[in-house]
Amino acid sequence: MEVIPFLVLAVGVDNMFVLAHAMAKQDHSLPASSRLAAALSSAGPSITLAACCEVAAFALGGLLTGMPAVRNFSLAAAAAVALDFGLQVTVFAALLVLDKAAPAPAGGDGPYTPPHSGGAVEMEMDYAEDDEPPYIVPYGEGEVDERSYWSLQRVLQAYFERIHAPALARPAVQYAVLVLFMSTLLASIAALPYLQVGLDQAVALPRDSYLQPYYRDLMSQLRVGPPLLLVVRELDLDPSVRQVERICGVAGCDTDSLVNRVAAAARQPRHSFIAAPAASWLDDFVTWLNPDLPQCCSFRTYYPPLNSQSDFITALRRGREFAASASRELRLNVYAYSLFHVFFEQYLDVGADAARLLGLPLLAVVGAAWALGGSGRGAGLLGATLASLLAHLGAAMWLAGIQVNAVSLVNLAMALGIAVEFGAHVLHAFMAAPDPEPTEPKPSTDYDPPPESRAQERPNKPLRRYGGPAPAAPTAAAPLSPYARRCARAAAALRSVGASVLSGVTLTKLVGVAVLAFARTQIFEVYYFRLYAALVVAGAAHGLVLLPVLLALAGPQPWR
Repeated sequence: MEVIPFLVLAVGVDNMFVLAHAMAKQDHSLPASSRLAAALSSAGPSITLAACCEVAAFALGGLLTGMPAVRNFSLAAAAAVALDFGLQVTVFAALLVLDKAAPAPAGGDGPYTPPHSGGAVEMEMDYAEDDEPPYIVPYGEGEVDERSYWSLQRVLQAYFERIHAPALARPAVQYAVLVLFMSTLLASIAALPYLQVGLDQAVALPRDSYLQPYYRDLMSQLRVGPPLLLVVRELDLDPSVRQVERICGVAGCDTDSLVNRVAAAARQPRHSFIAAPAASWLDDFVTWLNPDLPQCCSFRTYYPPLNSQSDFITALRRGREFAASASRELRLNVYAYSLFHVFFEQYLDVGADAARLLGLPLLAVVGAAWALGGSGRGAGLLGATLASLLAHLGAAMWLAGIQVNAVSLVNLAMALGIAVEFGAHVLHAFMAAPDPEPTEPKPSTDYDPPPESRAQERPNKPLRRYGGPAPAAPTAAAPLSPYARRCARAAAALRSVGASVLSGVTLTKLVGVAVLAFARTQIFEVYYFRLYAALVVAGAAHGLVLLPVLLALAGPQPWR
């Protein structure tokens, strides 16, 4: 639950940046309330879309998983995101209006008013000939705030306006982006089977804890494994049923009895994870009943030395497989038990849990985006982008040495919710961008010269009759192809929200997770800093590079 404050802060700051930037782009001559209304009308739908997708993803993930830690986190995260959204569109929106309506303090950043003047003096700034205004307003609406000319938002806006959006509109760049992301996606999928499962105890401790050398020596030096108990429930001791003969290992017992099966499995300890034959109290009891039987001495069965998390999980799986096979073939009720089983049982189905925890919420995000955006194609492209992002995060976990466990599943569920922020705003801006107007060709200036001039130019050729200069032929506007219209709308979407997403969603998260790199406890540095740093980098690449390219190549029609 210590992740919830970070989630509330991350999601809250993102939408606050988007809403504040949208309000800053409005006409400054309007009242603050009117500017807020215009900002909510432009940025509110994308904020609502992102919030609904996140709530749906977290709520569905909490209802479908059987892991208590993941379920509690997911349900709490859904409530936190819903509360965040409510505060953003009410309290924060009201604070924006109050801030704009408040008078500028003396010596503040308001316009300078000299003593002899009754009003503000507008100070002119000299821009270069091809310089852009501080805030590039999409579709030419709004005014600029010259006081923030050298702000980070201005630099990012100029980058998207002059470099990022034009570059992604080129077909060669688009195909290069597709090839690059497809190659890394295939490599990420190939790396997923190599993810390690478990949670190393040393990671949950401070780096300088005295238990660090204990766990290190325990895994490297211990040469005896934990005991394995095979328990037979509902055993019928009636001689006519002959269940005792299916278990014991002395003379007169079945050759494939449970004790004999354990002895046979102990001959292949690397495969069966059974290190020695079983010591059965039933053999001693049968021997005590019949003194004529030879004495039998055996050893208690136990696992071989287990030196890693994967060894413990494999030993648990092999023990249960052996018990299930014996129960099925001997028609007995046998189960395997050891002291560590209760701690590692959660990892037996962690792959199915991860697929269910991420796959179904991803479908919920696509459904919410379809319902709120009105475009199945746009929702599908958003879902494909998020699926690619999750695959890349899996590969990043493998490279960073992050194991799959309840902590990483919580972080992946949170990553899916946060990843919506990178693409929802771009998708909404693309849907809201209208088709560009057809290109108007330049009027033709060609005309037929009079006969006299032609006679001077070509005196040896016969003259044709002309009635004076020929009127210019009417030319129609050249229609844009659907691909060109989609490219223009994708570029407009990046100019509209690209800077806000990069500054409000990407940079704020990057600064927030950077402090976790210096945590004394390794679990925060490994499972939080590394994973969230990979999420920020991969999320920005998918939301600001891959998704615009997909929208330019196969995006839906704009809203009518």
